[in-house]
Amino acid sequence: MDDVYLVEIRLGMTKWRVRQIVLSIAGSSGIEPFMERHPHVTLYGPMVLTDGVSEQQVLDTIGAIAERYDPVQFTIDRFEKREGLHGGVIAFSVRPSDPLKRMTREIAEALLPITRSQNGWDAEPGQKWFHVTVANRLELRKASEVFAALPGPDDP
Repeated sequence: MDDVYLVEIRLGMTKWRVRQIVLSIAGSSGIEPFMERHPHVTLYGPMVLTDGVSEQQVLDTIGAIAERYDPVQFTIDRFEKREGLHGGVIAFSVRPSDPLKRMTREIAEALLPITRSQNGWDAEPGQKWFHVTVANRLELRKASEVFAALPGPDDP
């Protein structure tokens, strides 16, 4: 079986707050098994390496691109619900900065020829959904129920 990889940005100073919110939502709605344990923004993947490509080659490719973008800013926004690769997804929407969009596009352009992405957004980075997952792999009905109970943009 092929190893599966993900290129992501882990949250820095906001990690503790996002994690507390995820734990609270999961606990109050009974979706602990589906909650995201390591909040992050996915930049590329999941993916597998093509034959003859090493992990080091991929790391060097990503590193050469990422070193030009430090720090990479983005804003964590409202809650969203979508249908993902494996069921319902509840997430924080992310408003990406232009540098984050450019870096993501460059990573996709560099990795597409040497990996097999399992994510359709990677081939179309301009259509990418930037988000931080709260929970995924939910039955669609359960995702709708949990999402309906979350505060909206106009709630206090």
